[in-house]
Amino acid sequence: MAPFKDAEPPALQAFETKDGKPLQSLPAHFCSETGDLSIFWKNLQNTFHGVDYVDYMPRDWDNAKRVLFMVNQSGDVLRPLRIRCMDQFTYKVIYHRYQGELKPALEFESLYLSWMGVFTEMEMAARTIPRFEFLELSGNAAYLHSKLMEQLRLVKEIGIKVEVNGKKEAQIVNEIQDYQHEAPVLDYQNACRNFLSGADILEPCRFLLLPEDLNSWDDSDATTHRFRLYFLCDVISLEPLQTKLPQHMHLSNHPGYRLNRAQEFFQKFGGYTLLMLRMVKQGDNYTSSVIPPLDTFEILWSLDSDVTNNHLTKDTIGPLIAKSISYLETLPVPKCGSEEWLEGWESTTIKDYLILEGSNPLGSLYRSTAIDNSWYWTCRKHGHQSLTPGALETLEDFVRNCGGHFNAQRAWLRINLRSRDDAEELCNLLKNTEQRMDVSIRIDWNMSRRDLAEFMKKIADTDVNHLELDGVTQIMHPQGYTDYRSDLFYEHAEVGGKLGSVTLLHYPQPQEQYTYFASWRTRCVFWLHWKMTQQGKAEVGKWWADLRERKADDFMKAIIGIPSERDPEAVKRLQDFLSKTRCQAVGSIGAFRSSWCGELDLREGALLKFQVCDLAALAEKDYYRSKVLRVSLEALKSIRLLAVNVDDPNVGQDEIARMVQASPQLQNLEISQQEGRALERLEKILELWQGRSNPLQVTLLERETHGRGRIVVQAVVNGHTDRRLGSDTLVIEESNVEHAKFQDRTPLISPKIDFLQWNIDHVSTPLTDPTVTLLGKAVEHNPSAMISLSLDISLLSLQGLTHVQNILQQSTLAFLHIHCSTLDLSLIGSVRQILALVQWPTLQSFELTGPAINDWVELLAALSMGNTTVSASLRDLQLLHFGIYGTGAEQIDLTHSSMLFIHRLVYANPSVELVLKNVRQEDKGDLDLILKSHSS
Repeated sequence: MAPFKDAEPPALQAFETKDGKPLQSLPAHFCSETGDLSIFWKNLQNTFHGVDYVDYMPRDWDNAKRVLFMVNQSGDVLRPLRIRCMDQFTYKVIYHRYQGELKPALEFESLYLSWMGVFTEMEMAARTIPRFEFLELSGNAAYLHSKLMEQLRLVKEIGIKVEVNGKKEAQIVNEIQDYQHEAPVLDYQNACRNFLSGADILEPCRFLLLPEDLNSWDDSDATTHRFRLYFLCDVISLEPLQTKLPQHMHLSNHPGYRLNRAQEFFQKFGGYTLLMLRMVKQGDNYTSSVIPPLDTFEILWSLDSDVTNNHLTKDTIGPLIAKSISYLETLPVPKCGSEEWLEGWESTTIKDYLILEGSNPLGSLYRSTAIDNSWYWTCRKHGHQSLTPGALETLEDFVRNCGGHFNAQRAWLRINLRSRDDAEELCNLLKNTEQRMDVSIRIDWNMSRRDLAEFMKKIADTDVNHLELDGVTQIMHPQGYTDYRSDLFYEHAEVGGKLGSVTLLHYPQPQEQYTYFASWRTRCVFWLHWKMTQQGKAEVGKWWADLRERKADDFMKAIIGIPSERDPEAVKRLQDFLSKTRCQAVGSIGAFRSSWCGELDLREGALLKFQVCDLAALAEKDYYRSKVLRVSLEALKSIRLLAVNVDDPNVGQDEIARMVQASPQLQNLEISQQEGRALERLEKILELWQGRSNPLQVTLLERETHGRGRIVVQAVVNGHTDRRLGSDTLVIEESNVEHAKFQDRTPLISPKIDFLQWNIDHVSTPLTDPTVTLLGKAVEHNPSAMISLSLDISLLSLQGLTHVQNILQQSTLAFLHIHCSTLDLSLIGSVRQILALVQWPTLQSFELTGPAINDWVELLAALSMGNTTVSASLRDLQLLHFGIYGTGAEQIDLTHSSMLFIHRLVYANPSVELVLKNVRQEDKGDLDLILKSHSS
């Protein structure tokens, strides 16, 4: 054994053992069979600070169980024994070598064996493994290939002939060349596999995007680049059918949709669209999905001559596909999205880019349900090929005669049943159709418990996918009993039941619903109504879980009773269950959310990580929270890391506060949101953390369309505060109503916070004394970050205005928006100083709004009249945009002096975009003078 030296990356140099020794100090072992240098797991376990290991324990450590160091920089647990180093989604194999102890030929042999092993696995797994696993293999192979080429060049330079396992150098070089040709093919095959194996497609997403008219297309003229989207029938044949219909993907019998906002569409779906076009051009198949090659023209199978406005023929489709492919290939990332597959929920956003003729975004496609309960979308002929002829039409007539609604394309119906006979007739018709449907029923007759039991027995014998019942709560529990289990529904919707799920509306709260779910069904767990907005608008929220054939009732017990660390056996049971379970939050009806919800990480008998998403749905009242969040406060006592996703920046603050207060051992808090409000969140965290002895690292992220999002703030908060101002009195004139609350003798507290990162480029929320203090510290850390500021001083004390002065002095703003609040005499000096400290030469856009515009403009005019540097900067402003926006029911009269200042500004910037709204001039001639300057 000998110490190893890692070639790259240097990221590993940061890891030290608990004894302060570097990673390179551990003994390494050379494996002659594979050529790998490795370290025994027993030498790694519990050795390092800040390194996460996969919970993987080989049975026998002494039988040379090797550990190849892999860096999984996304931090996902995919394969055993790897180290997380960074956040970027890339993978590398860290190949360690003995420095000076391996001869070049032996090192080449070891590299070749490692590379060949990974490449062979790529070849075997391209059609079988998920995309993220293949990307890992591909990255590993590419890394080893680059090292292998370097070593091959080295041995040639020193004149050594290499031979590995009887293979001569020429044969090895040929294999390397074969890899260079085959790697892109394998990548394409795996991308196709993932494309065709997608499930839970909520709306159609198999399509061709083609130029609308090649005759008018000009490569150099973007205005001629118009596209049309054509949906494909995604027929899936899971068993042999007695039919003459071809069982392959084809264009649906529909003229397609014109595409709106094409560049935005490409940025979001470009990679996916390009892969679909290539698959149709080349042809591909994966288990039950088949795409015929373009040269067979079978993709055109269902196109009838009577379809209007459809120019897709054997002569035109080839050139159209070729033009689309060449166009998308020329778009640089990120203009052409790199994602090659869609999450189920993303299919619901495609319709936002279609110009609809009417209200139907589905074309001529119909929803079908596979044996595994996944959805797919087909043409009418394929979707109904196994149904009883005429049965669906009969069912539709019955539903409409009962005053209900029927949507054949979405396989959904809603009906009011007014008698026992109606209920029996509905069950018979549903059974005859053999169509997997979602059925919503309102019981409008005096049904007994026995009637309900008989009805459930009959409807469970149909092909209903999901049943929704309204009007039966009182039948089940007349006293308002809220136990989640009822034998009546448990019999049909859990153990061995045929129904996928049964939802009871108004149970027990007016806006709540409860679902009994099937243990064999891999997805639906329960649905609840949540308040989604502060306005009280209620939308349906759904929770799904991949149970992987675990009993659903085990899942319910697990999330309802999260054990404490004092019960190690219960922790072990939950850890075992959660290792095979993932929960996903689902948004409004028919739309998934992309974020994971309720991700728990249990290590060594303690809950170390609790991740919650969609606080917008959970922030209103306790009984609207999810079952996971109801029990989270007890679980948070031992938490170290809390990650929270907030969909709506206006809600969720109180929920985060409760969780932080319940986490005395919290060390890391990560909040991810779509935009803004970072200062308010930091202020609240500082308030909550006062008096804590342990430091807290806070990370705020802004989520992007894809991926985790970018870090905008990272800081360390200490539990104590620094009362620098002592008991100084803030003197505020009583006449200033807006500042009256600062007459108290409460000193301004400066929190103890150290910024590690500050990347917020715009601040648009009103500043308060605490937030302006935070902003001042942040600007000190990174003065160049902020380029846009919306300034409203109405909530600031004199001390707060001083912080604003410091911020403006250090910042180089490009966009400044000032809310012109009424100025008190005691504030004019501070405001004049604020305006003087603005870095005017860098400003591109300047806007004034509010009730006291004249007062602020007159201050600006006075500043511009002197011989100072500030005066010269104001006179020589080089603006692209200048706007004045009056507020209130009536227009604001601009004084003559204000109009003269505007005239001087426009005269110096004749091309400026000038916007005057809800204002008028006292002197009618002033506006003419300004317009003449602007036109010249």
